[in-house]
Amino acid sequence: MTALLLAAAADREASPIALVVILFLAAALVLLIRSMNKHLRRVPPSFPAEQEPRPAARPDERRADERRADEPGDED
Repeated sequence: MTALLLAAAADREASPIALVVILFLAAALVLLIRSMNKHLRRVPPSFPAEQEPRPAARPDERRADERRADEPGDED
């Protein structure tokens, strides 16, 4: 099986389309790296620390506006 695959591959040459695809991927990689570097330069060197750490919300707690919407009362 391997010998058959090697024999089939020996008869073929890389097409010019493969070169175009590789060059396109290389150019896309360079542009992506440049864009990432530009965005990373905008990130501040340090972030301000929070004054008080917020307690983690429990999954059974809902936001106040969700609770008010579910309460019966003044509905128009």
